[in-house]
Amino acid sequence: MVADTVCANLRYTWNTPYAPFYPIKLAVTCSPKVHYRKMMKIISEDREGDMIDLRQVMLALRRNVRMIVTIAVSITLITLVVTLQLTPLYTATAKVLIDTRQSNVVDVEAVLSGLSADTSTVDSQVEIIRSQALAFRVIDTLDLMSDPEFNSVLREESWVSTLNPLTYVRGLFPGAARDEEEQKQGERIGTVTIFTSRLSVRRTARTQVISVEFTSEVPRKAERIANAIADAYLVDQLEAKYEAARRATEWLDGRLQDLRDQVKATEETAELFRAAHGLIDADGSTLTEQQLKEINSQLLLARAELDGNRARLSRVRELVNRGSGFDSIAEVLSSDVIRDLRREQSELIRKEAQLRARYGERHPSIIEIKDERRDLDRQIQSEVSRIVVGLENQVAVASTRVRSLERSLAATTATAGEREHDRVRLRELQREANSNRTLYESFLGRFKETRQQEDLQEADARIISRATLPVEKSSPRTTLNIALALVASIMLGISAAFVREHLDDLFRTPRELEEVLGLPVLATVPLLKEKDLAGAQAGKSPHRFVKAKPLSAYSESFRELQAALALSDVDNPPKSVLITSALPNEGKTTTTVSFATSLARAGLNVVLVDADLRRPSVQKIIGDERSEFDMIDLLTHSCTLDDALQTSSDGGFEYLATTRQPANPADLLASDAMKDLLSKLRQRFDMVIVDSPPILPVSDSKSLSSQLDKVIFVVKWQDTPESAAEQSVAKLKDFGADLAGTIFTQVDMEKQTRYGYGDATYYYGRYSDYYLS
Repeated sequence: MVADTVCANLRYTWNTPYAPFYPIKLAVTCSPKVHYRKMMKIISEDREGDMIDLRQVMLALRRNVRMIVTIAVSITLITLVVTLQLTPLYTATAKVLIDTRQSNVVDVEAVLSGLSADTSTVDSQVEIIRSQALAFRVIDTLDLMSDPEFNSVLREESWVSTLNPLTYVRGLFPGAARDEEEQKQGERIGTVTIFTSRLSVRRTARTQVISVEFTSEVPRKAERIANAIADAYLVDQLEAKYEAARRATEWLDGRLQDLRDQVKATEETAELFRAAHGLIDADGSTLTEQQLKEINSQLLLARAELDGNRARLSRVRELVNRGSGFDSIAEVLSSDVIRDLRREQSELIRKEAQLRARYGERHPSIIEIKDERRDLDRQIQSEVSRIVVGLENQVAVASTRVRSLERSLAATTATAGEREHDRVRLRELQREANSNRTLYESFLGRFKETRQQEDLQEADARIISRATLPVEKSSPRTTLNIALALVASIMLGISAAFVREHLDDLFRTPRELEEVLGLPVLATVPLLKEKDLAGAQAGKSPHRFVKAKPLSAYSESFRELQAALALSDVDNPPKSVLITSALPNEGKTTTTVSFATSLARAGLNVVLVDADLRRPSVQKIIGDERSEFDMIDLLTHSCTLDDALQTSSDGGFEYLATTRQPANPADLLASDAMKDLLSKLRQRFDMVIVDSPPILPVSDSKSLSSQLDKVIFVVKWQDTPESAAEQSVAKLKDFGADLAGTIFTQVDMEKQTRYGYGDATYYYGRYSDYYLS
């Protein structure tokens, strides 16, 4: 039968009777080499991404499920045993409220102020309850030093203590023992350490309530100690307030005596200074200053009076000079003389009017009345002149008084200036005396208030819930411990699984193989177990299994290898191939023999060359009888090619076996005879397969790798280290080998499904029933 593959204008014909079982499709729009690379990516595609592949994570956990379960079960069982061995503990809880309200029995300020309701204050009180000072108070009150639960010295020696090497060291050096005082102090420290480890103090949510929890082996003891801690805290608060008040009272008492002496001394100094300098007033002024104030007042009044007199005098003179209008002057109006004269003048005017009406202007009586009127006018004018003179005298007197007061003011001012320094000093002394008295009175009042507070102290907290007898144990919590141990052990097992996966550098999937080596995986050869070989009646020879089970997955892998090798170079199909590996025992020879069998069954004329001259095994695997001549004889010209060639009884191919180890294997493989032999084999056979030595242990493959058309590198599943494979591939490239790809051998298909999803091997294992057994 003929299987045709087309790529662009390329036509490649492959003669094989098994072509219908593995058709090959090539993209039309690609070159042969590009097509080959794409074909090799179909099976193993690198799925890069930034997110974690959850499927791979689950596969990793599945692969390590036994280890995870073992770790989880072991730790959980150990936790259960330890939990059951622990002594039950009981916890009692008392609750204390930080009360910010203060009772005002007396309206005085406390020496030690009450607590505020802020978070820092409550947290501070929590630390006070946790303090060693309060712990020592409770220990001494309840005599816990005599309790073996808290004093480890009083406990009976257990088997654990016998494991402590310090016990024997102290016995060897008696002098190193501490004296009695140090030992007692050590016991107290140890007791308070155990005590505080059993104590839990915490704030309840965002309230001012503090929960005091104490744990003990005895329920009644836990209740008693929890209540004792709460009581001790309240007593500590009261003692702190009482002590603060007492110290304040003592200090104020001593300070009052000093202040009393200071007040007395400063007041006496001020009084003596006042008397010595004539500063008799309480406000520190002298008689001169008082006189100065009085003169200033009198001077102001005198100046006002002078200004008034001058104004009246000026007005009167103005009216007199005009000859009229002076009747409106107050002095004129108040003059009795002028008032009488004005009355007489009015009477004469009336008489004159009557006589003029009766007798006319020429009558002697009228002339007489006019004379009388002129006389009255002269009298009024004289009286007005007298009033003006009086006003002038008043102005003169007032002016004289002003000048006198001004002279007195100047003299008094000069005298007062001489006393200014004394007044300043006196005021200083008076202020100091007043300040000392004010301070003394303040301290005296505070002293009396503090004396009253000594016997009236109230704690800033109160117990709102006393501890009760615990009924159920608080520790150990068996269910919780088992649950936590189970969760923790599972997490530990998962972590160990990931560490194991990370440290494991063995190949598990074709994708890993391609990513590390950069070579395509040509075929994945399943692992043949003894039951598989026995069922096929193949004995211990896998190549017979190829013949017995041609449609099995094992046989299919070599047909896949045959197809991939043909496509590795479509223009120049390889006619010779070298199969090698990094290390021994990786299935290289078995793969070579099985591949030769598969090619022979495909109708190809195949020859297999056993070039592993150091550890030859082709003859042993094939199982035929030894020939008279072998590979060594052929290379040393001891026989002809036909003499050395043997035909496999089961595989249907010819082979050149090596039955003994030569002294110079590397030289033989690098000889011209080897080159001639390979040349003859290419001409005579359709395919020449060479089984070479491993790469890393020896350098025999160096010359062979460059003499053959293609090199196939064998990697054993979950056995070949990555570093060994990488070094071997690098060496082959250095040798000039044309690497076609790799073969994944001895793959356990059932286990392989745990490692790779989407790889061909995954589907081999998942759909293994598709292949005929």
